[in-house]
Amino acid sequence: EFSGWQEALHALETQHTIEPNDLIVFANDTFCMHRYFGAVDARAFIKAFQTLAARSNAAIAGDLCTRSDPIRLPEIAGNYWISTYLFALRYGTAQTIGGLYYSDSEINRIIIKITDTHIQFCDEVSESFAHYINAWMYPKDTENGWTKARTASVELKLGKIKAILNEKRLSLTLKKRNVEFIPVYQGHYHIYRLWRER
Repeated sequence: EFSGWQEALHALETQHTIEPNDLIVFANDTFCMHRYFGAVDARAFIKAFQTLAARSNAAIAGDLCTRSDPIRLPEIAGNYWISTYLFALRYGTAQTIGGLYYSDSEINRIIIKITDTHIQFCDEVSESFAHYINAWMYPKDTENGWTKARTASVELKLGKIKAILNEKRLSLTLKKRNVEFIPVYQGHYHIYRLWRER
């Protein structure tokens, strides 16, 4: 989806007048097809996007995720990111990160090898994150991992891994540039989510 979003941005640039402060909402089918997304969730996202629209500083709004072990990728690192199934940021903010996704040459530098049994990453990828992706793409039991892990081809797995890396790249690059993160699920919406996922 990242290359598609980049093409959409290019279409906006060439076919319309777009300003740095214009708010852009990005979404894929995950937000409504592969997860629960009800009226309360919709209100939570709308509120976060309204908060972003009211701010004058660079910011991104979406579902904030965290992990205890920091994720390290080439030249960027951090332990939190915005899930890219549904998020918003200003056009000007998007323009500061040099594209929404890794180029093919960058991907080839990060992913050394992918086979039917494992993925080998370059040394600039943190060991714990590399282990997490391997466990998710090649689970040892049927209850864990990616739902398509056992049937997906190597090519399909590579595409999914690229999406994971691009998602983390977006947030970690924005974090490095001191962009504010506006979480969707905060306050009473955080309590709602804890209740929903119990």
